[in-house]
Amino acid sequence: MITQERLKELFNYDPKTGLSTPKTAHNRWQVGSVIGYKNTDGYVEAGVDKQYFGVHRLAFLFVHGYLPEEIDHINGDKADNRIAN
Repeated sequence: MITQERLKELFNYDPKTGLSTPKTAHNRWQVGSVIGYKNTDGYVEAGVDKQYFGVHRLAFLFVHGYLPEEIDHINGDKADNRIAN
């Protein structure tokens, strides 16, 4: 399972915009590009260490250090990954 420490090694996260960017170039990512893609359900997903995660879950882990069983978007916008949402 992914850890907060590993996420902070790989990415920067901006809580005001909800966007995550890679710290170094890696496979599909350029430094400064936004990670993730919108899946068919409208959630933004990203592959990290050979596993796929909802970026909203990665944002929560990045900020709080743990993953709750269930987490979703307060405003209903599945692509809005600001921590306040």
